[in-house]
Amino acid sequence: MSMPVADVLLTIGWIIVPAMQFVCSDQRMRIILYGEAPFEGLALTDFTVAYLVLLVATAARVALSAMRGRDKGASL
Repeated sequence: MSMPVADVLLTIGWIIVPAMQFVCSDQRMRIILYGEAPFEGLALTDFTVAYLVLLVATAARVALSAMRGRDKGASL
């Protein structure tokens, strides 16, 4: 059974956003410890909005999946 595109995109999002947050926090620590970092622009990146979008999209996906399952059960 293949995964729907929405599930694949959500999975990729839940992997990429925390990974990017880790890279950004590493850049912050490099600036604090060494005074410079390879990608200084990432040091101030905030991922709150990305997490909020992922959370809302995941909740919507679960709700739609539950409603779709309930509708299929009612039609049987």
